[in-house]
Amino acid sequence: MLRPLALLLAVLMAVALAGCGGGGGETADADATVAAVREFDFEPDNVSVQAGEVSVALDNRTQQRHTFVIEGREDDLKLSANAGETDAGSIELQPGTYTFYCDVPGHRPAGMEGTLTVG
Repeated sequence: MLRPLALLLAVLMAVALAGCGGGGGETADADATVAAVREFDFEPDNVSVQAGEVSVALDNRTQQRHTFVIEGREDDLKLSANAGETDAGSIELQPGTYTFYCDVPGHRPAGMEGTLTVG
């Protein structure tokens, strides 16, 4: 039970520190952490970020592999995390509403998708 909590705290700290980096006008508001906490569910499943370079972390707290991709931008960012692992990356996003999902066969139809709102 402590391992998932420690992993989540480490990811959140890394995301927060990335937002404090020098240069540009980026803030921690442009970063998002999405967790797979149940086998076919993202938490949160509605995420809001600022436009620009968006850093995303996938924290997989389940017993199987999950991915994070953005519909229509699958070639630009694909995070993949085995059970108990985390993956992170970044993508340039313009304002709009995007759908993110897990592209492991059967996971999206089982409900593993969410909405990313970029302002």
